[in-house]
Amino acid sequence: MKKFFWIILCANFLLPREMRAQTFAATDNSTGEITQLQVGQEKKLYPATWTISADNAAGKKFEVLIDGQPQTDVAFKPPNDAKQDLELTEEKIRGKRVTIRETGQTTDLITISFTGDAPTGGVATRGNTPIAKTASEWVLTKYDGKLSPTNYGLIISESNFMFSGIDYVHLFFDGSGNSIITTVPQGISNKQYVVRIVYLSGKTAPYKTTYSVKQKTGAFEDKLVFLRSPGEIPAQLKAGIEAEWNEEVILLSTSTTDIEFDIIQTTISFTNERTTVTESKTLASHKIKLSAVYHGAFNVGLFNSRLANPSYELAALPADATKKTVVEKNAGNRGIAAVMAVLYASPVILVEKIADKQGKIPNYKLYGRNFLDDHRWYERIYPAVGVRANEKVFENLFFGANVEIARGGSFFIGAHYAKVNVFQDKFNFGQEAIVEDAFKARLDTAWKWGLAFGANIDILIVTSLFK
Repeated sequence: MKKFFWIILCANFLLPREMRAQTFAATDNSTGEITQLQVGQEKKLYPATWTISADNAAGKKFEVLIDGQPQTDVAFKPPNDAKQDLELTEEKIRGKRVTIRETGQTTDLITISFTGDAPTGGVATRGNTPIAKTASEWVLTKYDGKLSPTNYGLIISESNFMFSGIDYVHLFFDGSGNSIITTVPQGISNKQYVVRIVYLSGKTAPYKTTYSVKQKTGAFEDKLVFLRSPGEIPAQLKAGIEAEWNEEVILLSTSTTDIEFDIIQTTISFTNERTTVTESKTLASHKIKLSAVYHGAFNVGLFNSRLANPSYELAALPADATKKTVVEKNAGNRGIAAVMAVLYASPVILVEKIADKQGKIPNYKLYGRNFLDDHRWYERIYPAVGVRANEKVFENLFFGANVEIARGGSFFIGAHYAKVNVFQDKFNFGQEAIVEDAFKARLDTAWKWGLAFGANIDILIVTSLFK
């Protein structure tokens, strides 16, 4: 009897693969638990996402029925291959009865009723030591206390990790391409995004699975912008194979436009020393919608300037009406309407960056502003330059600081540099006599400085009032 058993066993391995006994197995994608399925016998399993594997199935095609209804959108892949896999999602099979037949046949090969209770744990191990059951659990264990959530995604604060610090945002995905820990966040342009794919693989399995990312869109435009699910366990991983979690880390290129990328899985199977079979497939496509980093804004304002621009006229000398004197008018402060360009390069942040020893201030904040991660109220002091809003545009220039009080409203204080009228040499206006030719000869203009201050409002607010 024993000899007969060993003959049958050896024959199964020595025969060509297509002539070996056909076997089926079910793998729980969330725990890695493997359940062998007997042909012709009904099996009761708990609802979950399962991968049904058909081995030694070369030249075979199968059809799938759920509660007796043929399914057109559920099929074994790749058909006719010796090794074929079928994925059944929990949503589709919960409480249902799944039947598998050879195409064109009426005999049921496999029948599974998904009405059982889920177990409390999985079977994947590292040696004899149980490991994390899901990709999320593995990530939370590895990065415990090192992940910091922000409005624009997760950052890694621990410097021992690759791409750590405030300038890198991390996106975690499982082996099926699903987001874990967080969803794909609203992003910030100019930051760098890091894709981390966490998957379970067998150390001694006769295959190798790798992951890559194909970035389809996203480009860096070097120009000024002004304001106007649980982890999957591979279907091939059988109970008894030593398992370990792996992580692929891919750095996406810096971009100022939305980033779209595909997660690609490549499986390399080793059939013998000289033959390999490589299969690549796109698991999922994702998009990071980026919000702009603004470099500045345009404002309109009304300023009080301490730089006078007087006018000079001839008038009768009070002491002698036959003689002329010079009268100076408009020699005091004046109000001016101006158009300002405000640059979001805060000197307060520059000082903070120089003193920043822990890398808490991202580089883009030195020259820009994003409203997902806005500057603090005391950091909203920005350099500003402007011109007068009239025909003498380039004869009145303003330089100073814009202090934002509320978004769209600010206070300006700085210098007014302008071309103004002057009367050469010292003269006692209204008291000293002068002839007309001398008066004309002494009239002149000069560039001078003066203090200016006033209120600004964002030009977008102004234009919206007239729409």
